[in-house]
Amino acid sequence: MTLDFHRQVFQSCFEKDGLVVMAKGLGLQHVILAFLKLYSDSDHLVLYLDPINDSLQESYVFYTEQLLAFGVNYQNLPTLINQEQSGTSN
Repeated sequence: MTLDFHRQVFQSCFEKDGLVVMAKGLGLQHVILAFLKLYSDSDHLVLYLDPINDSLQESYVFYTEQLLAFGVNYQNLPTLINQEQSGTSN
Protein backbone atom coordinates (compact mmCIF):
# COMPACT_ATOMS: atom_id res chain seq x y z
CA MET A 1 0.00 0.00 0.00
CA THR A 2 1.23 3.42 -0.78
CA LEU A 3 -0.24 5.83 1.79
CA ASP A 4 -0.80 5.72 5.54
CA PHE A 5 -4.46 6.43 4.80
CA HIS A 6 -4.71 3.14 2.85
CA ARG A 7 -2.99 1.25 5.68
CA GLN A 8 -5.40 2.73 8.23
CA VAL A 9 -8.46 1.75 6.18
CA PHE A 10 -7.09 -1.76 5.67
CA GLN A 11 -6.14 -2.20 9.34
CA SER A 12 -9.50 -0.93 10.57
CA CYS A 13 -11.46 -3.29 8.33
CA PHE A 14 -9.17 -6.21 9.05
CA GLU A 15 -9.49 -5.82 12.82
CA LYS A 16 -13.20 -5.06 13.05
CA ASP A 17 -14.77 -6.27 9.79
CA GLY A 18 -16.37 -3.56 7.77
CA LEU A 19 -17.60 -2.04 4.60
CA VAL A 20 -15.38 0.42 2.74
CA VAL A 21 -16.94 3.13 0.63
CA MET A 22 -14.48 5.59 -0.88
CA ALA A 23 -14.86 8.37 -3.41
CA LYS A 24 -13.30 8.00 -6.83
CA GLY A 25 -9.64 8.91 -6.85
CA LEU A 26 -8.83 8.01 -3.24
CA GLY A 27 -7.08 4.76 -4.12
CA LEU A 28 -9.62 2.13 -3.18
CA GLN A 29 -7.76 -0.32 -5.42
CA HIS A 30 -4.82 -0.31 -2.96
CA VAL A 31 -7.08 -1.43 -0.11
CA ILE A 32 -8.83 -4.07 -2.23
CA LEU A 33 -5.52 -5.40 -3.48
CA ALA A 34 -4.23 -5.71 0.10
CA PHE A 35 -7.21 -7.88 1.05
CA LEU A 36 -6.94 -9.97 -2.11
CA LYS A 37 -3.24 -10.58 -1.39
CA LEU A 38 -3.95 -11.46 2.23
CA TYR A 39 -6.65 -13.99 1.44
CA SER A 40 -5.33 -15.38 -1.85
CA ASP A 41 -3.64 -18.32 -0.12
CA SER A 42 -6.49 -19.14 2.24
CA ASP A 43 -9.77 -21.00 2.18
CA HIS A 44 -11.75 -17.87 3.09
CA LEU A 45 -14.48 -16.61 0.83
CA VAL A 46 -13.87 -13.03 -0.27
CA LEU A 47 -16.46 -11.19 -2.32
CA TYR A 48 -15.54 -8.15 -4.36
CA LEU A 49 -18.61 -6.37 -5.67
CA ASP A 50 -18.09 -3.82 -8.41
CA PRO A 51 -21.05 -1.47 -8.76
CA ILE A 52 -20.31 -0.69 -12.41
CA ASN A 53 -20.95 -3.74 -14.62
CA ASP A 54 -18.95 -2.37 -17.55
CA SER A 55 -15.79 -2.24 -15.46
CA LEU A 56 -16.05 -5.65 -13.79
CA GLN A 57 -13.93 -7.46 -16.39
CA GLU A 58 -11.46 -4.58 -16.42
CA SER A 59 -11.20 -4.65 -12.60
CA TYR A 60 -10.72 -8.42 -12.62
CA VAL A 61 -7.87 -8.18 -15.13
CA PHE A 62 -6.23 -5.36 -13.17
CA TYR A 63 -6.32 -7.22 -9.85
CA THR A 64 -5.18 -10.56 -11.25
CA GLU A 65 -2.25 -8.90 -13.03
CA GLN A 66 -1.27 -7.12 -9.81
CA LEU A 67 -1.55 -10.33 -7.77
CA LEU A 68 0.60 -12.23 -10.26
CA ALA A 69 3.18 -9.43 -10.08
CA PHE A 70 3.23 -9.84 -6.28
CA GLY A 71 3.96 -13.56 -6.70
CA VAL A 72 0.53 -15.04 -6.00
CA ASN A 73 0.23 -18.50 -7.57
CA TYR A 74 -2.04 -18.73 -10.59
CA GLN A 75 -4.29 -21.35 -8.95
CA ASN A 76 -4.90 -18.96 -6.02
CA LEU A 77 -6.18 -16.09 -8.16
CA PRO A 78 -9.77 -14.94 -7.62
CA THR A 79 -12.50 -16.41 -9.78
CA LEU A 80 -14.74 -14.08 -11.73
CA ILE A 81 -18.42 -14.90 -11.40
CA ASN A 82 -20.98 -12.79 -13.21
CA GLN A 83 -24.54 -13.10 -14.47
CA GLU A 84 -23.36 -15.36 -17.30
CA GLN A 85 -21.84 -18.00 -14.98
CA SER A 86 -23.22 -20.02 -12.15
CA GLY A 87 -21.26 -20.49 -8.96
CA THR A 88 -20.78 -24.17 -9.78
CA SER A 89 -18.87 -23.48 -13.00
CA ASN A 90 -15.71 -22.26 -11.25
